[in-house]
Amino acid sequence: MLHARSFAAPGVCDLHHFDGKKLPFFPKESFDAVMSVWTIQYLIDDSRFYDIISQLAACVKSGGKIYLLEQVRLQKGAWQRRAEEYISAFARCGCSCLESYPIRNSRSLLLYGIRYGLVPRRWLPALAKREIDRTRHGKPARWVRYQDYFFVFGK
Repeated sequence: MLHARSFAAPGVCDLHHFDGKKLPFFPKESFDAVMSVWTIQYLIDDSRFYDIISQLAACVKSGGKIYLLEQVRLQKGAWQRRAEEYISAFARCGCSCLESYPIRNSRSLLLYGIRYGLVPRRWLPALAKREIDRTRHGKPARWVRYQDYFFVFGK
């Protein structure tokens, strides 16, 4: 969080920590946009899942956007939710899905190579672009159980 705050422009972007139970209090329609990264996917209880999504939707201004980056299940047996579950949950709160697409397949060897220093950091932008393009335009292999998905919802 401290690293992320170093990039936030004061007065333009605010970062808030979420404990997984309740959002900090924000008046209705406080924000032009909200971004959530790998947070909602861990709310496996349906009532908490829908409650947090409704809280997110309530704090975004009319005409605002909600950006999500979450893992999405492709196969039975994976614990993640399906993309359609996110889309229908936000629709229940008056938000429409403007975009949704996969950006990375599960268990990428490339990701582990980067994580453990086997791939030079300077290659990261080009490799990330290649991974996103390949994931968006190709069919996932049978062994891929989930994908990282990017969603944009409009209110």
